[in-house]
Amino acid sequence: MRALYVAVFVMVIFLSCGNKTSSLVDDESPDTDSPPSGHSQPADSFFEKETANTFIFDFKGLVNSDVDISAQKGVSGVGDFTFYFGDDTITLGGDKNCYRKKYADDYEKSDRAGKEFMQLSVYSMKDDGALENGNSYYHYDYLSLGLSVDELIEAGESEKNELAMSELAWVTLYEYFVVSRADKRYFMQYCPLSRADNAHSKFFIDYDNNDSFSVGENMLFWGNIALSELQTVSEELRIESCLFFDSDGNSLTKEQFDAEIAKTGTEFSCDIPDGFFDKNGEDYLKFKFRGQINGSEGGTTGYTEFAEMEIGEELYHAGNYTSSAGIARVVGRSTLYAQMVGDYELINNTTAEYSELQVYVPIKELEKMRTDGLQELQYSSENIFNFFAVFHKTKYMEVAGQGYIKSCPIGVLDKDAVSSKLFICIDEDSDFSTGNEIEIAGRVSVTNDATKIAEYYADNGCICYAVAGDEEITCDDFAAMEK
Repeated sequence: MRALYVAVFVMVIFLSCGNKTSSLVDDESPDTDSPPSGHSQPADSFFEKETANTFIFDFKGLVNSDVDISAQKGVSGVGDFTFYFGDDTITLGGDKNCYRKKYADDYEKSDRAGKEFMQLSVYSMKDDGALENGNSYYHYDYLSLGLSVDELIEAGESEKNELAMSELAWVTLYEYFVVSRADKRYFMQYCPLSRADNAHSKFFIDYDNNDSFSVGENMLFWGNIALSELQTVSEELRIESCLFFDSDGNSLTKEQFDAEIAKTGTEFSCDIPDGFFDKNGEDYLKFKFRGQINGSEGGTTGYTEFAEMEIGEELYHAGNYTSSAGIARVVGRSTLYAQMVGDYELINNTTAEYSELQVYVPIKELEKMRTDGLQELQYSSENIFNFFAVFHKTKYMEVAGQGYIKSCPIGVLDKDAVSSKLFICIDEDSDFSTGNEIEIAGRVSVTNDATKIAEYYADNGCICYAVAGDEEITCDDFAAMEK
């Protein structure tokens, strides 16, 4: 159940360029001495530090849903957030997101299971750079705060603006460390640096314009939170207290996390034979791809080290924009495909062009390779085909809010050549179902002969269609819309 927390956090912290700021509050950070007119505020004495380690904050903004936060549709609030550790201070900037979240009945922390909480997340980047292997990393200070919605409502009904921190509430300062690899996968480490001393902490809640803490309501509150000693991230802390996740929200062990960030995301788990990609004189394409096999709903992006086609005097590239793998029905057979997109060019606000390499291998061929202990697959046209590759030039166009695509093959596998082959990392435990990884490379002889293209694709191979809905168009329709 931690996956949702990670998904929300990653979207907010790593992928965001900043949410919208609430239009209901001033652009400037709120001053605890000057709340909006008609709102309750704490006395100056509320902010007196009782311990050397104290967190003082104020916040005003809108209550978001956790769904909107994860979808990057949330509205950020404003406020000041300062941690005091003796003579040292940590001030958090970045987006300040308040949202309401209900935990599942079977959530692993029983005190939160089935309950709703008002949560606040605030982060501040500390530094970024590159590891020795070239992977990018980012360090953040990250605040996670939660208050029981039931307790907030109960305090409001009792007209209590100031309330002691209950056992259900939490305030934790984390160091968040994320590593990004070349294959666009992320690996995250959360280490608690300091936690609230609930017995000596308190909040002040403004109830004047908020009595149910529903999504869309205003939220205005302050805190004076006693803290534990500030910890540094040591190996001992990593072993005892840190949490580790991948970009899909899966929980990892410390050892798994360390192993993953040591990889660059470009490596194959097996060795491709020397000379495998060498050109034999004819027009050809070559590629090297690895990635997760996605289901019909899509999902994880793969990594293409290279994908290029040399045909005639032209050289085309793919995979330098995005890549993915999945399973589809092709000629009546369950088939693995790898799709690599590159040379992406935005023509104008409604039109883009790009190259696209598609490679298809029937699942039965992969299973046979596994049974026979093989990793190399030579092309054969027997029984329809044992693999296929095609290089497209594709144009996307948007008309009246609807997207349309025209995709034309400029090179297809030449079935008369004998040098086309794939190399796939396969062992006796290989699983070709969705969610598993595929590592595949190829050197494929290609042709742009119109007669040979017509054997695979009618109408010179061009396919035109609407991206969404049931609308059917021809390529003549597409051409008419271009004018």
